[in-house]
Amino acid sequence: MSRRLSRSDKEKRVAVTPPPTKRLPLRIPASDNTDLIAANKLTIIGRVTNPSIQNTRAILNFLPQVWGLEGRVEGRDLATVTTIGEELGLLADKVLEEAKVRVELNGFLPLVMNMEIQLPSDEIITVEFEYIKIEKHCFTCFSLFHEDETCPVKPRNSLPVKDRKLGITQRIALQRIEADKRHHDDRRGYRHPNQLPPPTGNVRDDHRQRNTHYSDH
Repeated sequence: MSRRLSRSDKEKRVAVTPPPTKRLPLRIPASDNTDLIAANKLTIIGRVTNPSIQNTRAILNFLPQVWGLEGRVEGRDLATVTTIGEELGLLADKVLEEAKVRVELNGFLPLVMNMEIQLPSDEIITVEFEYIKIEKHCFTCFSLFHEDETCPVKPRNSLPVKDRKLGITQRIALQRIEADKRHHDDRRGYRHPNQLPPPTGNVRDDHRQRNTHYSDH
């Protein structure tokens, strides 16, 4: 005899996205960069000190203006980009000048938003990843199977998305979602109460005029 499951029973059977396991720092192999260093002996090498706040791309585009130069800043691969791409998944393509990689990921697993890497000097740093054109995903566990509102592992007292400290991928996704919502509201002619124009004339006089009545007595 079969029985119908209640809504609560069905929710209990929903697969819960397992929390990501702690990764060991990815060791970047030492390589002979003698020729590369010689070819770029006038190149400035550095990194953003506060990547959670500073936009790396915007900073790089702004540097030529600071230096009084023309053109754009280009990067050089010191084996780091390739090694990270291969660690994330199946490396399909890469653009070394922009530190971009295209990898095939296991969509059943949460997205990897940052990673610790160990440089040949044994220094350990954290790099953050920016996923391009990924909007619909959970901002809590980074799963692709649900959004933040229905995350089964989100704490009940968690802050609203807008009030959290988000990664670069989540910030960009949130900006696009809000822009699309504003565009949709504009097309429907909806205006937020804060955007409504102020009332014209004397409100009290208008109210009095609407309630005025005449009598023949």
